[in-house]
Amino acid sequence: MAGGEGFDEKCKERYFKNRFMKEAWCQPKINNINLKCISVSDRQTLEEDFGEEEVLAKVFVTLLKKVTSNIIGDSQMAFVKGGQITDSFIVASEIINKWKRDAEGGFLVRLDFEKA
Repeated sequence: MAGGEGFDEKCKERYFKNRFMKEAWCQPKINNINLKCISVSDRQTLEEDFGEEEVLAKVFVTLLKKVTSNIIGDSQMAFVKGGQITDSFIVASEIINKWKRDAEGGFLVRLDFEKA
């Protein structure tokens, strides 16, 4: 390591250590936009390591997504990414309204979720 390189590295290290030791750390302006200051408690939260439970939960969810894509049908509304559980009720209501409007018949099955 040359003399100049070590000096540069020590300066960089000292600069960043001093930036994080202040009471509140502010990011520099980008295109003259003032970014919000980060409080000490928020900074400490962001600097914390992930816990083992958080990592395992993320791994489990990722693996579960691969499995559930084979189990959950395309027509299932609940527990589908981007879908809401109320979507199926809205669709059923629209179908009933169409049947009434067009004087068509149809067959419905009602499932009581509390008893199911």
